[in-house]
Amino acid sequence: MSEPGSRDPPPLAVWRLALELAAWVVLWLAWGMGAVGLAVLALSLFNTPGDKRVVIVAVPGPVRLLVEVAVELAGVYAAYRLWGWLAVGFLLVYVLHLIAAHERLRWLLTGRG
Repeated sequence: MSEPGSRDPPPLAVWRLALELAAWVVLWLAWGMGAVGLAVLALSLFNTPGDKRVVIVAVPGPVRLLVEVAVELAGVYAAYRLWGWLAVGFLLVYVLHLIAAHERLRWLLTGRG
């Protein structure tokens, strides 16, 4: 869940959550629970203060963004391994989310809104 007043409005937070869940499902289908466990662990463990309510390991915004992108691209690759070029749809939805979430991305990258 996002921190109150964060740059992640509820609709975009829900969209990001849906993408993360989709990536977890595809990772599970492609490589099993170990892959899902790594993704969940990375996303749960490494957070940027001010972005999440609970911060276990505080990391700079660019590191958090790198973790998120790595999990999503792993999901895209897993989808490609399973379904071939249908994975392009997953990638397109992810890119559209990144465009829509530009304020949060700018904040993560620079610390400024």
